[in-house]
Amino acid sequence: MTTKEVNEQLSGIVEAKAKAAGLTLADVDPKESLLTQGILDSISFLELILELESTFEVQIDFENLDPSEFTSLIKLGELITTQLSQQSKP
Repeated sequence: MTTKEVNEQLSGIVEAKAKAAGLTLADVDPKESLLTQGILDSISFLELILELESTFEVQIDFENLDPSEFTSLIKLGELITTQLSQQSKP
Protein backbone atom coordinates (compact mmCIF):
# COMPACT_ATOMS: atom_id res chain seq x y z
CA MET A 1 0.00 0.00 0.00
CA THR A 2 1.41 3.39 -0.96
CA THR A 3 1.63 6.42 1.31
CA LYS A 4 -1.04 8.09 -0.82
CA GLU A 5 -3.39 5.12 -0.39
CA VAL A 6 -2.80 5.09 3.36
CA ASN A 7 -3.51 8.81 3.59
CA GLU A 8 -6.68 8.50 1.50
CA GLN A 9 -8.07 5.70 3.69
CA LEU A 10 -7.00 7.50 6.85
CA SER A 11 -8.67 10.71 5.67
CA GLY A 12 -11.91 8.82 5.10
CA ILE A 13 -11.81 7.41 8.62
CA VAL A 14 -10.99 10.79 10.17
CA GLU A 15 -13.65 12.49 8.05
CA ALA A 16 -16.29 10.32 9.72
CA LYS A 17 -14.92 11.25 13.14
CA ALA A 18 -14.90 14.95 12.18
CA LYS A 19 -18.52 14.76 11.03
CA ALA A 20 -19.47 13.28 14.39
CA ALA A 21 -17.85 16.36 15.97
CA GLY A 22 -19.80 18.69 13.66
CA LEU A 23 -16.84 19.40 11.37
CA THR A 24 -15.81 18.61 7.83
CA LEU A 25 -12.50 17.19 6.68
CA ALA A 26 -11.65 20.67 5.38
CA ASP A 27 -11.88 21.92 8.98
CA VAL A 28 -9.21 19.45 10.11
CA ASP A 29 -5.65 20.78 10.28
CA PRO A 30 -3.55 17.74 9.31
CA LYS A 31 -0.60 18.99 11.37
CA GLU A 32 -2.51 19.57 14.59
CA SER A 33 -3.63 17.05 17.17
CA LEU A 34 -7.06 15.56 16.55
CA LEU A 35 -7.52 15.75 20.31
CA THR A 36 -6.86 19.49 20.63
CA GLN A 37 -9.05 20.17 17.60
CA GLY A 38 -11.97 18.58 19.44
CA ILE A 39 -12.39 15.81 16.88
CA LEU A 40 -11.43 13.06 19.33
CA ASP A 41 -11.34 12.61 23.07
CA SER A 42 -9.19 10.03 24.84
CA ILE A 43 -11.74 7.24 24.42
CA SER A 44 -12.50 7.95 20.77
CA PHE A 45 -8.75 8.18 20.13
CA LEU A 46 -8.31 4.64 21.41
CA GLU A 47 -11.27 3.54 19.28
CA LEU A 48 -9.59 5.19 16.28
CA ILE A 49 -6.36 3.30 16.93
CA LEU A 50 -8.27 0.00 17.09
CA GLU A 51 -10.05 0.88 13.84
CA LEU A 52 -6.74 1.73 12.16
CA GLU A 53 -5.18 -1.54 13.33
CA SER A 54 -8.12 -3.45 11.89
CA THR A 55 -8.34 -1.48 8.64
CA PHE A 56 -4.62 -1.57 7.86
CA GLU A 57 -3.94 -4.94 9.51
CA VAL A 58 -1.13 -3.53 11.67
CA GLN A 59 -0.24 -3.78 15.33
CA ILE A 60 0.70 -0.41 16.78
CA ASP A 61 3.25 -0.91 19.54
CA PHE A 62 2.77 1.89 22.05
CA GLU A 63 5.68 0.81 24.20
CA ASN A 64 8.25 2.79 22.21
CA LEU A 65 5.94 5.58 21.07
CA ASP A 66 5.01 8.91 22.61
CA PRO A 67 1.25 9.22 22.02
CA SER A 68 1.53 12.99 21.54
CA GLU A 69 3.69 12.31 18.49
CA PHE A 70 0.96 10.57 16.51
CA THR A 71 -2.28 12.38 17.25
CA SER A 72 -2.28 14.42 14.04
CA LEU A 73 -3.50 13.20 10.66
CA ILE A 74 0.01 13.52 9.20
CA LYS A 75 1.70 11.66 12.06
CA LEU A 76 -0.90 8.89 12.00
CA GLY A 77 -0.29 8.44 8.27
CA GLU A 78 3.45 8.26 8.83
CA LEU A 79 3.01 5.76 11.66
CA ILE A 80 0.80 3.46 9.60
CA THR A 81 3.07 3.68 6.55
CA THR A 82 6.05 2.78 8.74
CA GLN A 83 4.18 -0.13 10.32
CA LEU A 84 3.15 -1.45 6.90
CA SER A 85 6.70 -1.20 5.52
CA GLN A 86 8.09 -3.03 8.56
CA GLN A 87 5.56 -5.83 8.12
CA SER A 88 6.47 -6.30 4.48
CA LYS A 89 10.15 -6.87 5.30
CA PRO A 90 11.15 -10.53 5.59
